[in-house]
Amino acid sequence: MTVTRAHDDASDALREEPPLKAALTRWGPLALVLALQALLSLRLQATAFQDEALYLVYGHWYLDLAAGSAPAIQSSPETWMSGAPQLYPVLAGALDAVGGLSLARAASTACLLAATAATWWTARMLFSAKTEKTGPPGVASGVIAAAAFAGSGSVLFVGHFATQDALAVAVLAWALACGVRAARGRSHALRWAVLAGALLAAASFVKYSAATDAPFVLLAVVLSGAADRRDRPDRWRRSVRAGVVAAAAAAAGVAVPLLLGAGPLLQGVLSTTVARDSLRPAATGELLGVVMAGGGPVLLLGLVGAALLARHQPALAAVLAAGSLAAPLYQVSTGESVSLGKTVVLGALFAAPLVGHLGSRLALRPAGAALVAVGLVAAGVQGAAASARMFSAWPDTTRVVDVLRPVVERHPGEPVAADTPEPLQYGLLDETGPTQWTATWPGSFLYDGQQDLPAFEAALRDGHFAVVVLDGVSSTIGAQLATAVPDSGYQRVDEVTSPDGQRTWTVWERRT
Repeated sequence: MTVTRAHDDASDALREEPPLKAALTRWGPLALVLALQALLSLRLQATAFQDEALYLVYGHWYLDLAAGSAPAIQSSPETWMSGAPQLYPVLAGALDAVGGLSLARAASTACLLAATAATWWTARMLFSAKTEKTGPPGVASGVIAAAAFAGSGSVLFVGHFATQDALAVAVLAWALACGVRAARGRSHALRWAVLAGALLAAASFVKYSAATDAPFVLLAVVLSGAADRRDRPDRWRRSVRAGVVAAAAAAAGVAVPLLLGAGPLLQGVLSTTVARDSLRPAATGELLGVVMAGGGPVLLLGLVGAALLARHQPALAAVLAAGSLAAPLYQVSTGESVSLGKTVVLGALFAAPLVGHLGSRLALRPAGAALVAVGLVAAGVQGAAASARMFSAWPDTTRVVDVLRPVVERHPGEPVAADTPEPLQYGLLDETGPTQWTATWPGSFLYDGQQDLPAFEAALRDGHFAVVVLDGVSSTIGAQLATAVPDSGYQRVDEVTSPDGQRTWTVWERRT
């Protein structure tokens, strides 16, 4: 019996069931996975991380600029943001204006739930052969794939993190699902293929590094029909055609905006993706540990699933396995630790369908279903613990923001220098403007023809900054300024330690 006949027979059987039972069979397991994923992501709570604060602050600025109530700034975010600043930051700023950080993070939760649903659908379509014990085609593989993806630590973390990563992953996941639908479906294949390509282009603008996964998506679409090239050459031709159309649509979706004026974004692509300098280098062993914590179970089981799938579909197995490892291992090879935990989500996107295939085959063996269930629960527990650790990796800024508020209010519109200023700037969004803040990062400050430490020392002597906030650890320049600040006419307002003891800030105010 061909896969198509199996799919039709099982679908007919499902339609003959009572509507409620059919709905529970089809949607119930996915609904349970999504509910658990939402709970595990929403439980994560912390003040805004540096990246979150950066996007939210600039989102507010863009919205205010459009309304004519914001000043122009010298910074060019399109040259250093890792995605088009007119997309996610504006969306996040609008959400924050309505419901604060909680709503912006909830939007990320919704995006990762959508990615899980797309993973469920992709696995169902890729592995849709009916078996006696798994019921309707692809049910077991779809549910297992969704559960493996949803329970990963990095997925749970990104699912409540207000950056463009969640939106990019969701768009990529649906690009893959739509592409596979174009290859394996029998109606509206052209529309689905064009949609897949358009989504790939959109993901590339939301987060530039998402473009590196486009080849794996397109190859997976083409190879999704490779198993039928002998018995069903029409399906093989359809999958090849779907991949070609999706690739053309993606290329057009990227080229047209660039030709219409989005060219400056290319500098951002180069500086944040292609030629990015390592911001926080780490040893290979440490980086691999981050990968294992964020998605070890799904990545490793995905490789086992690829080995199993390779017996019948070696090319598809190779592409999915390569896609699962490419992004995280490339970053490990660069020695960069920043954002590595988030990068693992891109690998999980390709590994999860392989885990679904492995689990559905294993479930056919004696006690196999119980073993699969135990494995998914164990992976979910590990993922929940890992996501909690990831979400507690930065200091709580509530106290220092409370101390700073009356200080900056005494100096409206005057410059403020700070180590890692973004979370403080976000916390004081109503009291300060985007042009007031200066970070102590190397290359961030020019003054009187000087740069970096000499520039800050000259500015302090001149009383240029009304307020200075130093933590002594997040910037080498800030650490060197610790003695220069009091010697330059500044008085200490307070010393504030975060509740978890991770960070201590010293707040200085210019003497009047």
